[in-house]
Amino acid sequence: MALCLAAPPLPFHSRQHMQRVIGIVLVAAGAVLGWQAWQSSQSLTGQFNDLLGGGPSPQTLAMGGAAAVALLVGGYLVLRGR
Repeated sequence: MALCLAAPPLPFHSRQHMQRVIGIVLVAAGAVLGWQAWQSSQSLTGQFNDLLGGGPSPQTLAMGGAAAVALLVGGYLVLRGR
């Protein structure tokens, strides 16, 4: 007697729903990361770096890049899930 622990495959409409939910979560996370990156660039340290000609910090650029990727992938999943 074999014990099967694998879940049965989801129906197509459930997969679409799951993709849409994941997309919404990614869009929300991207918005939060984008807001944090913007806040970081407007902080006293960020302004000081800009004054010295260094531009935004690597952490700010990484947050902005991650926000852009999350927004793009999340938007794609939301629109594809319709």
